[in-house]
Formats: sequence, structure tokens, C-alpha cells
Amino acid sequence: MTNLKYKSLFSPHRNWINEQNVPNLLSSSDGYICSDVDLVWANRNNQKIMLLEEKCKMAEPSNSQSKLLKFVDNALKQSPKYYGLHLVQFEKERPDDGGKIFLDGEEITKEEYLKFLQFKADKRFYENSWFR
Repeated sequence: MTNLKYKSLFSPHRNWINEQNVPNLLSSSDGYICSDVDLVWANRNNQKIMLLEEKCKMAEPSNSQSKLLKFVDNALKQSPKYYGLHLVQFEKERPDDGGKIFLDGEEITKEEYLKFLQFKADKRFYENSWFR
């Protein structure tokens, strides 16, 4: 069951789902899990797409969130237009607030991050993933 101290962070819909946590309905003991994806990033002109999980102040995804995101990542890997699931961490809160930027655990510059978002970065940036 979702920790109630985080209830105010979720949407009313997500809270409703969490409240249905009773056996044989939507219980995590029956295998149901819920997590959000921060960004589905795509270019509609060339149909390229990737998933980005962003964390401020160098936070990391929880174990359960990581497992669910890996599950989604594996399902999407069949598409040649899919550029992966990536963790973007900010030392502070934004790419331009003076803090460092990390992509899948590797420090990068704001310019490299912009190139990455344009699907123009070196191939290795898309092949790596913090989630693997």
C-alpha cells in the first residue's frame, strides 16, 4: 500500500486507486503496482521516443518504481524508434540553476543534455540506462 504521507503529492485519481488496495480488487499483494513516468519525450516529425525519469536533488527511483519502469522499458524495446528509458538527475532542480546534471549516472553539460533531447547525442547516450 502507498505510504499515506505522500498522498498530497498524488492526483485525486491516483489516490482513489491507492484507496482500492483491498484483496482481489487492486491490491499490491495481487501484483498491481502504480507509478508515474515523468516524461514521455518524442519528436512527432521523426517518430523517435524515449522515457525520462527525472529526480531533483540527486534523488533516485525507489526499488518498486525501478522494477516497473524496467518492465515498461522491456515492452517498448521492440521498436527501432524507441530510444530507451533514462534517469535524469539534477543536483538542484533544473538544468540551468547552477547545479550539475547527470544522465544515467554520468555527469553531462546542459549543452549535451539539449543535444540528447534532440536525439542528436552520441549513440552511447541512448544505449546506456541507469535502469539496466
